[in-house]
Amino acid sequence: KYADCDGNGIVDTPDRDVILSNWKETNELWEGDINAFNHTPISALTLSTNPLFVDAHDVEEGEEAVFDLVLGSESEVENLYGLAFIVRYDPAAVVSGSLGISFDNSWFGTEGEDFIAIYKNDAENGRIAIGMTRIDGNPISGAGAIAQLSITIEDVIFRDDYLMFFDVQNIRALNEQEQELLIAGQQSRASVSPRVATNTTDWGRQIVVFPNPVTGVLNIQSRGLTINSFDILNIEGLRIKSVENPTVDMRSFAPGIYFLRINSSKGVLYKKIIKQ
Repeated sequence: KYADCDGNGIVDTPDRDVILSNWKETNELWEGDINAFNHTPISALTLSTNPLFVDAHDVEEGEEAVFDLVLGSESEVENLYGLAFIVRYDPAAVVSGSLGISFDNSWFGTEGEDFIAIYKNDAENGRIAIGMTRIDGNPISGAGAIAQLSITIEDVIFRDDYLMFFDVQNIRALNEQEQELLIAGQQSRASVSPRVATNTTDWGRQIVVFPNPVTGVLNIQSRGLTINSFDILNIEGLRIKSVENPTVDMRSFAPGIYFLRINSSKGVLYKKIIKQ
């Protein structure tokens, strides 16, 4: 529950090391409800004027991209001492193992001098947990970038426009008196565009998906390609269904935009699907 792991009244680097070494471990003697910490208070979503978001911009497949994590915009966040949150991202568009967080040029302070930070990436589920706390006893106020998120975009073939989503959730922000500050997480998205067309895109035309828009069964046909697997992704890029057959019954799907990820013998192809 608290970051002061050794109970000496100070949160510092040894506490961070204990958290890292015990990540996802549980204490069977603790009688609290872990789910109580897995949400942002409704008041923070409705009353806060201080947003926390990934400042997304357009990227190309294969690009090594850097996005600012921004806290506060038109007004400053006042008297911030500690901050923890989760960033959900699109694992389908990110090269596994490429994600990193840097705390350079942060208005929160200088890492290692007046604040420490921690992050853990859950690549399989597309989420990264981040925590930051001051260590000098002084809160700080400001607005702008608090960290940078770096990723490598998958070098796959996006035949249609593809939107990569980021969503900041489960925010906990405290002042030096351990009073909660209201911070609102926001969703953002980056448009992923293909590189300059080459003959490697020709094989993408060998895969046909119809009808599109679809109301019932979606058909997938390949001409001379071996298809290894199909996945249906929601608009946030999260996998919601794996498909073994070249037909997908979409009658139970809610109307909206989906993406079909096709893993073939020549690479990965994304198709935008509209369910009516």
